[in-house]
Amino acid sequence: MKALRLTALSALVLAIFAVQAGFAQAMDNVAPEEASWCRPDFEIFGSWVYQYDRDKPENDNRVRLNKSWLILNQELSDSTKAVVFLGLEGQNMLVHDFRIHWNPPVPYVDEVVAGRFVPPFGYEYQSVRYDFLPTVYYSGINDSLIARDNGVRVDIGYRRAKLNLGLFAGDQRAGGFVDERKDNKLHAYQRLSLELPYGFTAGASYRYTRTRDDLMGFDANWAHYDIEVTFEAVRFDGENQWYLLFCQVVAPRVQAVVRYENLSYGNRFIPGVKVELDNADIKFNYVLSGEKAGKNIFLGQMIVHFDW
Repeated sequence: MKALRLTALSALVLAIFAVQAGFAQAMDNVAPEEASWCRPDFEIFGSWVYQYDRDKPENDNRVRLNKSWLILNQELSDSTKAVVFLGLEGQNMLVHDFRIHWNPPVPYVDEVVAGRFVPPFGYEYQSVRYDFLPTVYYSGINDSLIARDNGVRVDIGYRRAKLNLGLFAGDQRAGGFVDERKDNKLHAYQRLSLELPYGFTAGASYRYTRTRDDLMGFDANWAHYDIEVTFEAVRFDGENQWYLLFCQVVAPRVQAVVRYENLSYGNRFIPGVKVELDNADIKFNYVLSGEKAGKNIFLGQMIVHFDW
């Protein structure tokens, strides 16, 4: 599999330059405003993570390539685009995301999305891409609940309200619990979010399935100048989990981060810092367990990204 992904990466990088060169040559005699919609947009990023377990210094104390994605964002027409995420490293499948976005000329329908992607549930997975996170990893409540799947989503907007409706079903689900991955029945998702005054947004999510329909979520976000606060809670199997994330810009390109997680398997307190460079982000987190038998782990991450 690694050899296949390395071969795919090499071929795709060469293809990027070939496509870009071919596009530039083909568009020499075309007005920029006529060609802008069909210009290919490529991104690639690699995430390297260093983990140090103070309780077991002999284990896992190394730098490793955690994830690598190649992303194509291609405008197909004035109202349609294709988005492809290739998981070259760190994902179960090579095609991590494949989505067709359509903006139909229908009142209040903002967008229709079909393909393989994350269902509309919660704030962090829905709103923040992995390489844009302020912390090294997603929150623990998201890691195990939402699975990438095949489906369709409709986004409906009216003034400050937005409703996301999704239907998903597939036999190659990625993420979630083992039981989640085995469940290929139809899943229905609903998420209602509201833009409130003074920089607040709030959302409520619900998932219905033929086998289990007890997954509910609530999220709130507040952004004001250099400060951002996010709260997210889920209820599943009769248990409540939540996290609170605080971010503040303390210097140009430097962000202080604190996250507290109340999880089904214990509590975690995660302070850290994120430094933004021109083509890279560097993050440091110290994961402090609230349990006596829990691990305290130092995490460092460097994400290198390029756009074409």
